Amino acid sequence: MEVIKGILAYIAEYPDTFIGLLIRHLQLVFSSSLVAIGIGVILGVVAAKTKVVSKIIIGIANIIQSIPELVMLALGIPLLGVGFVPTFTVLLLKAVLPVIMNTYVGIRDLDPSVLEAAKGIGMTECQRLFRVELPLSAQAILTGCRIALVRSVAIATLGSFIGGGGLGDWIQQGMTMYNYSIIFAGAIPVTVLALVLDAVSAKLIKKATPV
Repeated sequence: MEVIKGILAYIAEYPDTFIGLLIRHLQLVFSSSLVAIGIGVILGVVAAKTKVVSKIIIGIANIIQSIPELVMLALGIPLLGVGFVPTFTVLLLKAVLPVIMNTYVGIRDLDPSVLEAAKGIGMTECQRLFRVELPLSAQAILTGCRIALVRSVAIATLGSFIGGGGLGDWIQQGMTMYNYSIIFAGAIPVTVLALVLDAVSAKLIKKATPV
C-alpha cells in the first residue's frame, strides 16, 4: 500500500509531466506501429507470392529481430542522432517482423480449393488478393498487428536512454535515484497501457474477422 500511495502521490505532484510522457509514449507506439503494419503487410504478401523473395525478406527480418533493442539504439546514434527519430526507427524495425510473418503464414495456409474457385470464376490475381486472400487471412494479419502494438509499448521505454521520451524517462530517473515510487510511476502505467491495448485489439480482431 505504501508503494501505491507513493506512486499516486508522485503522479499527483507532477500531473503535467505524466501526461506529457504518456502522450509521447503513445506517439512513439502508434506512429511506429502503423508504419510497421503497412510495410509488414506489403512484405508479407510479397513473401507469400514468391518463394525466393520470401527467404530474403524473412531472413533479414529475423536478423533484425535477433539484435537487442539497446544495441540497435546505440548503433543508430551515429546515423540518426538522439531523440524521437532513432527511437521510432528501432520500434518500427522491431514491430515489422510479426506483421510480416503472420501475413505470410495467413496467405500461404489458405485452402487451395478456395483460390482455385476464385480463379475459376475469372478473378484476376489482384482481385483474388483483395477480395479473397486478405479477407480470409484477416485474423492472422490482425494478430500480428496486435503483437507488434503490444511489444512496442514495452520497447518504447528504452527510448529514454537516447532522449526519445515517454514513460521510460521516469523509470530511468527512478533507477538513477534508487526511488521505487518513481520507477513504478513509469512502469505501472506502461503495464496497464499494454494490457489495455491488448484487450482492445483482441476485441477489434473478433469484430473485424469475416465469418
